[in-house]
Amino acid sequence: MTDTLTHNLATIDLNSSMTVKNVAPSGHKFAVLTLSYGPKSVYQIASGEQRQVPFAVVKMALGDVRSSADAQVTEAHTDMGMQKSVIPPRKFEVNRLHVFYGLHLTQEDTFEDVADRVPQVELYFDGMRIPTVIEDPLGKSVVVAHQTVTENESLRAELAELRQMFNEMKDGSGGTKITSIRSKSTRVVTPSPEESDNDTQDNDDFVGNLPTDDVDD
Repeated sequence: MTDTLTHNLATIDLNSSMTVKNVAPSGHKFAVLTLSYGPKSVYQIASGEQRQVPFAVVKMALGDVRSSADAQVTEAHTDMGMQKSVIPPRKFEVNRLHVFYGLHLTQEDTFEDVADRVPQVELYFDGMRIPTVIEDPLGKSVVVAHQTVTENESLRAELAELRQMFNEMKDGSGGTKITSIRSKSTRVVTPSPEESDNDTQDNDDFVGNLPTDDVDD
């Protein structure tokens, strides 16, 4: 089961589609779930219904299910050829969803504590149930392959862009701005299930164990 899940996660890219089943009860805030990625990509799913949705749309509202403790680089074939993209750390995705849904959580709060304010869905890819970031904030279901040095260099540049995007999101919600991304050669981020920091200090550790210098504004 674990090997199959790992294989399926490794084959998901921005060209993939996932089955999204809305399991929110009647009367829930997201009893009619709207997933969108721009004005031309809008998908509505009523309670009890399911629909095929592009992964690029899924990850925007439900988090990147491929994310783990450390950031990763992935490749995908597109109309423009082979394209590399960054998979952010699970901690980044958890914090991003906090901002996305306006959840001003404390360190003691979990997604379960605000179940009435976040989508309740089941995700399926290639016939297999895939835990969402909301269900699995620690990313325990994800097993990550090792990165090459070349991939790490590409990752470092793309993480700088992720940092800028997150700063803009936090600035708009009155949060704390991230001022640097540091490489910690021995530290691996492993947040607890209850961890939900509005001060975003753990996001300084995006790069995980990449052997690179500091990236400063």
